[in-house]
Amino acid sequence: MEHSDLDLICGIERDIVERFLLLVKDKYRLADEANYFLELNLGASGINIAITNQRDILSHLCSILTDPSIDYRQKLDHLSTAEEHLRRAITESYERAVSLVLKNVSNIYQEYKRVVLPLKKPNSTLSSAPDMISCAKIFEEIEKKRTVGRRAKARNIWDAEWEKGNKSFLEAFKIVKDLERILEDYIIRAKQIKNNKKQLILTWWSIIATVVTAILGIILSYLLLK
Repeated sequence: MEHSDLDLICGIERDIVERFLLLVKDKYRLADEANYFLELNLGASGINIAITNQRDILSHLCSILTDPSIDYRQKLDHLSTAEEHLRRAITESYERAVSLVLKNVSNIYQEYKRVVLPLKKPNSTLSSAPDMISCAKIFEEIEKKRTVGRRAKARNIWDAEWEKGNKSFLEAFKIVKDLERILEDYIIRAKQIKNNKKQLILTWWSIIATVVTAILGIILSYLLLK
């Protein structure tokens, strides 16, 4: 496709440059929000996935601006790929957040089953602790929302389904964090119960030892005076 000098910006077709600028203007803030979400909730963990995609966006722009060997159609391809990287910088950030927290919660759940569930029935303060069936339903709900998110991620378009996928990842993240808080709370309670029980046993043994020592002292004194 031929373009006059009036149609060029920095030697690049005007519509290509305008489309890229509109992409950044309309959508780049979503990538920043996703990156901030990762930093806020997970610190440095996982943010490379956003940074890598953002870097690739600029790499495709650089190819458009500096590679004289590519034609108009190839520039459009670069633009399309940059757009896909921008979508991934957003969606994969939320997906990564869910994956990282879920991995931690899975480890916490193993401790929960070992520490809390054996005490659930015999101790009334743990009666409200979720059982394995309840936890399984929560994990199932999380996985359903992750599936919706992954399905939307595969779409190469900015539409309601794509936005729904991001929302599903965020909903899954909230459920995972709520579950993490609940499990950790009951683990702390169960450990306190165990510690109190241990202290009670030690107290009783101390009392018994004191009584036995006193009795033995009385008997020994009696024998010595006899």
